[in-house]
Amino acid sequence: MQSTTYRGYTIRYHRTGQWFAHILPPGVPRVMSQCPTATLAEGAAAVIHRAKAIIDAEEVRLAPLRRAASE
Repeated sequence: MQSTTYRGYTIRYHRTGQWFAHILPPGVPRVMSQCPTATLAEGAAAVIHRAKAIIDAEEVRLAPLRRAASE
């Protein structure tokens, strides 16, 4: 299994019959419920790109909550 980080999240990805990625938020010991995939032809770059899009959406969703907590 390979891994990379993006915006503090760890993206662990691997290949079986297709590419799978598991996203671990910073400071949380379990993976997010969304698990992006890509075909073998699309490659690892596609699954990483999809994982980053999920992270970006999660950060947008969490931004108002973080602002409210800091006030």
